[in-house]
Amino acid sequence: ACLYPNESENTMRFSILVLVLFTLFVGTIGISFSYKGIDLDILSKWLIPFIDLLHKNSKNFVDCVGGDERRDMLTKLT
Repeated sequence: ACLYPNESENTMRFSILVLVLFTLFVGTIGISFSYKGIDLDILSKWLIPFIDLLHKNSKNFVDCVGGDERRDMLTKLT
């Protein structure tokens, strides 16, 4: 006896397709998630990335990922 209902083979494909399309749409239009100066609730602070990957003054990957603090830490290690 089957305890679970039969599931369509396309159920997971549809869900993944929706998530992929939404992610590509947000990436294409370039929504900025850096809300500096706006006090948000804790969940929003966790969900909004603290790194602005489109930082105009970043000259290399280290600047883009961690800024001055990470670059200083890496130069001390080398």
